Amino acid sequence: MEHLRFPIGRYQRPLDYDGDLVQSLIEKISILPEHIEMLVVSWPGETWETSYREGGWNGREILHHILDSHLNCLLRLKWALTEDSPVIRTYLQDEWARLADYQTDPLMVIPVLKGIHYKLVTLFSSMNEEAYGRKLIHPEHPGSDLDLLWLLGLYAWHGEHHLGHLKIIDQLRSGAAD
Repeated sequence: MEHLRFPIGRYQRPLDYDGDLVQSLIEKISILPEHIEMLVVSWPGETWETSYREGGWNGREILHHILDSHLNCLLRLKWALTEDSPVIRTYLQDEWARLADYQTDPLMVIPVLKGIHYKLVTLFSSMNEEAYGRKLIHPEHPGSDLDLLWLLGLYAWHGEHHLGHLKIIDQLRSGAAD
């Protein structure tokens, strides 16, 4: 079950700034929307209702969640770049998944996600090592020393994590899953 919940493994936080690592993480954020689009654009309607595991979100919910989560990343990044150690807002992702917008066309997410990722790449690419050390406070991680390097790594991982879920659904659709 672990490989279904975490198809690329659990998040490993980068501990020290490394310019090459930062560039590779930015690249992951840059290409995610196109990778998602290539994978799902031809899915028939019923595939969107398929879950990657028992009790997991379906493809439609995953796509809407990626958009919501990465929009939150953009806001968190901007707060941390413009305020001193801001306390960021959390959100109840499972409750958000029950809202009406999660029932709408999942393909409408892709152009919006492309725009959000364009802004993320622009901001992350404009930062120097000192900026990556800017702090933020996450209420769900009290006492943690979180910075913008953590944020970059988390969202690069998050996108690939859910792309892994979409790939599992695609394998189920084509009958190639275990």
